Order: sequence, then C-alpha cells, then structure tokens
Amino acid sequence: MKLAVIPYLSSRWQRKFFFFFFLYKSVEEKNSTHVTWQHGCLLKESETKCQNQLCIICEHLLLLLLLLLLLIIFFSAVVYNISSRAMFSATVRRLALSRRMKLSAEGEPLHRCLALSSCACGKTLPRKKPRELPEIQGLERITYAERKHYVPGLAKPRFPDWEKDWHDPGRYRAPAAETMELYKQRPCYIYSQRTNPLEGVRQALWLTKTKLISGFPAQLLALAENPANQLEDQDERVQNAIRHARFWDTNELRPPKERYCPSLLHNLLHLCRGLQVSHPALGHRMLAEKYILSASWSRGEDQFQVRGQNGFLLNSTTPLPAVAGDEEVRSTSDHVLETFYPISPTIDLQCAHVYQLQNHTGLPIYPLSGTLSLSHTLSNESRVLEKPIVVQSVGTNGRLFQFVIFQLNTTDLESDSGVKNLAWVDADQQLYDFAKVRPFIKKKVVKVPAGLSGYQPETFKKFLALYLHGAAN
Repeated sequence: MKLAVIPYLSSRWQRKFFFFFFLYKSVEEKNSTHVTWQHGCLLKESETKCQNQLCIICEHLLLLLLLLLLLIIFFSAVVYNISSRAMFSATVRRLALSRRMKLSAEGEPLHRCLALSSCACGKTLPRKKPRELPEIQGLERITYAERKHYVPGLAKPRFPDWEKDWHDPGRYRAPAAETMELYKQRPCYIYSQRTNPLEGVRQALWLTKTKLISGFPAQLLALAENPANQLEDQDERVQNAIRHARFWDTNELRPPKERYCPSLLHNLLHLCRGLQVSHPALGHRMLAEKYILSASWSRGEDQFQVRGQNGFLLNSTTPLPAVAGDEEVRSTSDHVLETFYPISPTIDLQCAHVYQLQNHTGLPIYPLSGTLSLSHTLSNESRVLEKPIVVQSVGTNGRLFQFVIFQLNTTDLESDSGVKNLAWVDADQQLYDFAKVRPFIKKKVVKVPAGLSGYQPETFKKFLALYLHGAAN
C-alpha cells in the first residue's frame, strides 16, 4: 500500500528532502533522472518516478516505526518481569517473616505501632502461678527484707497484706465464699432471665412438677367471643394501636424491640381498660412495671430458686378463679412426668453456695415463681392447696404472642408422685404478618406492601380473654 506522507511536511523541508534524495540517486544510478536547481526550485524530469521513490521511503519509515514500537514493548515487558520478580521476592520475604513473627491472641502481629499505645500492641504475658513454698518447722527463712533490695541466694520476704482505710473498688478483693455469712454447704440452682434451658419446656415441666395442656382454655376464649365483652370497632382500633407502636411513635425505619414492644402492650392494655364501664371489677386492678421477685423450692434432693424481673405486673384485689375443677386436679396424680435421662435437669442452671432463701410476691416472667411466692405468703406448709392459685402470663416480641396459664395445685414439689400442677400453653400466635415502613420489592414485584398487613383478630381475642378473666361472667 502506497502512503502519501510528504504533503504533511512544510514546503521548505520538502525541497530539501527532494534535493538530497535525488542527489543521492544521481550518484548511485547512472540511468536515474537528471536533477537541476534553478531559482531555488527543484525541477523533476520524471514526476512519476519521484512519487514512487517517496512512497518507498515512507514505507521504510513506517517499518522503522513499527520496529521501534516492538522494541519499546519488549523493553517494557522486561522491566515489568524484573519488577514483578522483585515484588514476588518481597512478598515471599514478608510471608516468611510473618511466619517467624509471633502473633497475638487476636491474630495481629506483635510489633510497635506508633498510631496505637503500647498497651494495645504489646504482648500480655500470662500470669504466673504462685509457687507454694514449703514451711519447715524449726527453721527460719533468711530473706533480704532488711537490706531492702534483691540479693541473689536469699529468699523473697513475705509482707502482710496492706489493708486500706478506705474502699478502693479497683483493688477490692472479695472474701472467700466459705467465710461469708450466707454460705451454705447445700448448693442452690438458680434460674434467671439469662438461663437458656437445654430441653426447653420439658425441663421446665420437670422442675415445676407440672402437667402440660396444649392450647387455650375454651371457657376463657368464650369470654372474648361474647359480643357484650367486645369493643366498638375492635379490629380497627387494634390495628391503629399496632400502627402507633410500629410507625407513629418513632421515625426509625426499623425500631428496636425494646422500643415498640412496651408501647404495643400499653396500647393493648389501654384498649382493654375501655371495658371498665360495663365491667366495674376491672377498676380494682393495679399495673406495675419492672417488678423484682424471688421464689425458692425443693425438688428431690436439690434446692432451686427463681430470680427475675418482669415487664408489666397486673394485680387484682380478688384472686382469679380456678380453670381446672377438682376432678381434673385429682386425675393429675396418675400423670407420669417426662424425664430426659441421661441429661441432668440442672445442667444449665447456675450453681451457688452463697444464697438466701426468701420469697417475694409478684407475677414474674415465669408463672411458677409468682404462684409459689403467693402460696408461701398464705401458708408456709408444703401441701395440696384447697383453693388453687391461678396466674396468667403473656410474652411477646411485638408480633408473636405466647399465652401461659399456670394453676398451682400443690407446693409439695420434692417427690414425683401425688397431685401435679397444670399449665396451659398456647405458643406462637401471630398478631400480624408484616409491619413495613417501606415495601419489600424483589425483581420489580412488590412482595410485601408498606404498612400493616396480615392482621389476625383471633390473637387479640385471646389477649382480651385473659384480661377479662375474673371480672366478666
């Protein structure tokens, strides 16, 4: 392919280029064209040959440029190879050093970092175990206490502990458990709010000597089904209460449970209090918050104690009527408690030797401790109760509700025989499906709309039935 590159040059350089080029050709070839110079202009006898020669020169120049580019690419590749080898060797050397370098417990290298303090980067040495020095009767240990400095060959002196005249919490040392006033040789297994039972409900049933009845009692659910015990526009008002707790009470997209759960319970209790006009007995109730309680009992050869702090406590001046009759209570004697051998019932309870056996009345998160506290207040004897004590408990995470009705029939929990306690558990009842501030969209399809969706009125009816129990016929 012929390339015309000469027109891009200036006229002066074109004349010089043509002159030297044809001068060289006239000397080399005898049959070449004759070139003369007249009035500063280049005269060409054969214009066609000149253009051909210029195209050949341009092709040679283009080949030279291509060769130059190839040389540059080759040189850059060589330089890159050398630099990559240097980087690879540096990486290998760094890895080799890191293998020899000691690491901290968090996996960080133990080196001095000027951006951090020495406490954060320094290596913490493990505390040495104190060496027990033998005591030989009749021999006195020679120490360097009188010289007041370390002397090789002499023993380290033992000085009495310095007892300060003030309370220093940073240097406080708790006395030994055996020296405390509340220390007891018999251990006590404590069940608190932090306890996560391994066997769940089965373990709780064995610890409380209780027979489980699944479902909600029918006689209580009939209270909420009665139109006289329902609110006006009940479903709409309950949904507004949910929207207030989830949307209107906060401006956060996803408020925490610690914020909207108490607000939701307050709203639902406020709706239930609206029936006080038709049921005057609801006015004899008191609502408390963050109530602390404690209850103790013996089960077999072990001592147990429940400590906890409930969220809301609703007390009444009149006790709740028994849910199960006398015949159903006596029939619990034939019930055999389920065991989970070889797992011990006390596997995940806190074992303590320093404790105090005391009972505080109150309805806790765990209904047994409230009934035990109340029963010990009425009578300290372990026996079958003539009038069973009934408590009700509601647990929720803002969407799911757990309803528990516990009837304490006996306080004799040491043996597995005899009358058992009763518990009705209705778990995982949804009040609604979703409460979204923004819609959930997946692949340009709205899966969950914004706002409240999936409201289930049956759950609030059970909540209302527990509230009306003991105040409505």
